[in-house]
Amino acid sequence: MSRRTAAPSRGSAGTTPKPLEGIRVVDFGGFVAVPLSGQWLAFLGAEVLLIESRVSLPSRGFAPFAGEPYYNASGAFNNLNRNKRSCTINLRTEEGRGLVKSLVAVADVVQENFSPGTMEKLGLDYHTLRRIKPDIIMLSLSACGSTGPWRHHSALHSGVMGLSGVTAVTGYEGGHPRMLGAMLPDPISAMYSLFAILQALYHRQRTGQGQHIELAMTEALQTLLPDAIAQYTMLGREPERMGNRHPWKCPHNIYRTQGQDSWIAIAVSTDEEWQALCRVLDRPELAHDPRFANMETRRANVEALDAVITQWTRGRESQEEATRLLQAAGVPAGPANTVKDVVTDEHLTARGFVVEDDHPQAGRRTMVGVPWRFKGLPQPAYRHAPLLGQDNDYVLLDILGLSRQEVQRLTEAQVLY
Repeated sequence: MSRRTAAPSRGSAGTTPKPLEGIRVVDFGGFVAVPLSGQWLAFLGAEVLLIESRVSLPSRGFAPFAGEPYYNASGAFNNLNRNKRSCTINLRTEEGRGLVKSLVAVADVVQENFSPGTMEKLGLDYHTLRRIKPDIIMLSLSACGSTGPWRHHSALHSGVMGLSGVTAVTGYEGGHPRMLGAMLPDPISAMYSLFAILQALYHRQRTGQGQHIELAMTEALQTLLPDAIAQYTMLGREPERMGNRHPWKCPHNIYRTQGQDSWIAIAVSTDEEWQALCRVLDRPELAHDPRFANMETRRANVEALDAVITQWTRGRESQEEATRLLQAAGVPAGPANTVKDVVTDEHLTARGFVVEDDHPQAGRRTMVGVPWRFKGLPQPAYRHAPLLGQDNDYVLLDILGLSRQEVQRLTEAQVLY
């Protein structure tokens, strides 16, 4: 059987190809960051081959589960690995590592987020792989990078938040540092990973050269702190924790309405917006109250100001009513949506961002799509995350050109496991 040296084009005759159609990615993604960047590459048309093994399935072991815990029913895995193919290769075997090297020979990109040094121990480091495929692009993601005193430091998203300085600026005035309510380090790192891989593909197109990309999650998250870093480097002051408040916008908070767990976010950054807010509150005299005359005085009297606004918002039947009134007056405001609000939002559904995923073992679930839109290109055709090893035949027979007898032998030897 002949080897397939390039990722296939899935577009039918006469259709516009997807941006990354024809690009093949070998994906060793663990949990969240690299799996998510691989999913986005797949949404853009790349063929993403997820290398897994029953020897260790950390990414398939995370809740929530659809029913009883089971590796094909992990909600986390199934949300992060759509449009990919799964091949089970035991990297602890020499033959398994040989199969990976054969895949790299016909691939464009390799991405991994093992601990620094793991790929070297496996004999799958960049210097080895580039001898097999000189123009290969490899992305290695870790908590703190592969150089520097912290290169061997391991951390999950909570540790990355702490190391990055994000927790230091998060929390209430006079309180202790707090973590964010979302796994922000991973999606941010995934976005930078995607961005870097696209740059490397463009660089290769222009020069023919491959690239090893090294990305540290702590540094990715630190790019979200330009104002805090500037305050310290320019003024010598650590930023103060402010809760929902803001150093140069006031009012800036989340206020309760009448509904159960119903809240609205309001932010005012100009005098015009403040005057409009006073009119909505039916308190036009507040615009001339010395306590609230400008941003500085409003910040100095923020407790009294928040009390006035809360009195108004608690009189509104819902966050939707409050949002409608404020938006009509030109006041920046929006409902503090719950996750349920998001996945049932008619606006997001109309835009094709909220989609239905029909998984053969996890069932039908609502998931989110991609936030970008290409004029002249269709939105991604979303496919459910692969079952464990469901594409072994495609990878081994079609791509690598092995015989069925050889695949059977490798399976019995637990190389394909």
